[in-house]
Amino acid sequence: MRVTIVCTLCYVLAALVRDSSSRMLRSTENEPGCPEDDYKLYNDLLFTRRRNGLSSPMFHWSKGIVCFVISGNFTADEVLIIRTTLNTGFRQTCLKPTECVDCCDGDYIEISNNGMGCLTNAGHLGYRQDIFLGAGCVNRRAVLHLFLHSVGFLHEITNPDRDQYVDIIEDNIDPDQLYNFDKYSSQFVTSFGQPFDYCSIMQYSECAFSANGKKTIVPKWKPDCDMGKVESLSDIDIRKVNLMYNCSIQLNT
Repeated sequence: MRVTIVCTLCYVLAALVRDSSSRMLRSTENEPGCPEDDYKLYNDLLFTRRRNGLSSPMFHWSKGIVCFVISGNFTADEVLIIRTTLNTGFRQTCLKPTECVDCCDGDYIEISNNGMGCLTNAGHLGYRQDIFLGAGCVNRRAVLHLFLHSVGFLHEITNPDRDQYVDIIEDNIDPDQLYNFDKYSSQFVTSFGQPFDYCSIMQYSECAFSANGKKTIVPKWKPDCDMGKVESLSDIDIRKVNLMYNCSIQLNT
C-alpha cells in the first residue's frame, strides 16, 4: 500500500522496474580513446522519477539524516570501503549518513551484495530501501553515486540544458539503451539553479552505452576532469545537495 501511495503522489514515473540483466550493454571492441566503461553504474535505478533533484520534501530524508545498515557477504575490506566512503564523502554537505539498526524505525537503507550489479531507488521512500553493490560495485565512486540517487538525485545527462554543453551521438548508442539519454523538461527536472556539471559524480562517461566502441557523448568544452570517472562529489554536487536540504554549509576553499 505504501509503495502505491508513493508512486501515485510523484508527478511522473519515467520507468518501472526493469530486468537488470537485459539492460547490460553487450560486449564490444572499443576504439582507441574509448576505454572499457563501467556500464553497471548507469543501469542503476530500480525505478526513476523525472527529476535530476527531487524538489518535493516528501522525497527528502528528515534533517538530512540517512540511516543505513550493511548486510550480506561483504569482505572486511569491502565493508571498510563502504563505511569510509559514507563517513568522509559528504563532509561538506548537511547529509548525515548514520549506521544503525533500530534508530530510524524501519526507515533506512540496507546496503547488500545481491549479485544484481549496482542498483538503488531514487529519493527517500519512507521505509526500508536498498542499495545493491554487486560484483565490481564496491568502490568509492559507486557508493557515492548510488547514495546520491537514494537521497534524491538522478543522472546529470537528464538535465534540460544538457544540449548546450554536450552533443549526444545517437548513432553510436546501443538502441536498447537510448532511453538512458532521455532529456526532461524543466517542468519535471530541477538543477537548483546550478549549471550543467561535466564533473558530477552523477555524470556518464563519454562512452556510455556505446554500441560500437565510439563516443556517445561529446563535450562542447573541455572538462576539467575525466568525465564519468570522478571519485568525489564535485563542488556543484555539493551545492545541489545543500540547496535540496536547505543547508548553509559553505564549501572549503
